[in-house]
Amino acid sequence: MIIRLNAGNKEDLPFSFIVPCNELDISSDGTLYLGDAKVEGKLVFLGEDYVTEGAITIRKSFLCDRCLKEVEKEVKIDFSEKFSREESDDSTLFTGDEIDLTEVVRDIVLAAEPISHLCKEECKGLCKICGKDLNEGECGCDRFIADPRFSILQDYRIDD
Repeated sequence: MIIRLNAGNKEDLPFSFIVPCNELDISSDGTLYLGDAKVEGKLVFLGEDYVTEGAITIRKSFLCDRCLKEVEKEVKIDFSEKFSREESDDSTLFTGDEIDLTEVVRDIVLAAEPISHLCKEECKGLCKICGKDLNEGECGCDRFIADPRFSILQDYRIDD
């Protein structure tokens, strides 16, 4: 994913890449990235530096952390990255007349990985007693767990 810079070009330069996910080396134990990643955006000239702005569209497969269903989902990750020929804390260093987006795209995808993978935000998960998927309906199990700090109050009676 190389953007070639044209000498003297001060206008925004659009880019579009399609790269196989296995070339990005982003799959992990819990997530498998499928097919190709689509990277689209533009390169903006800022005097001495450049900024890439765009989005990465990628398809992934994972097990929901609550209900354990296998899920395939397409995600879109917006990004903005500054590139400079001089080393800096807030930009990525590049030399010559090319900007390589490969490592930046890989890092952006990995940084966007959620802590927990859910099939949907309101996933109810599995019953702790019988294991039924609670997204499909209630199971009838009594899942109430009393706070042990209040167990002494169970035997307390109030007489009139």
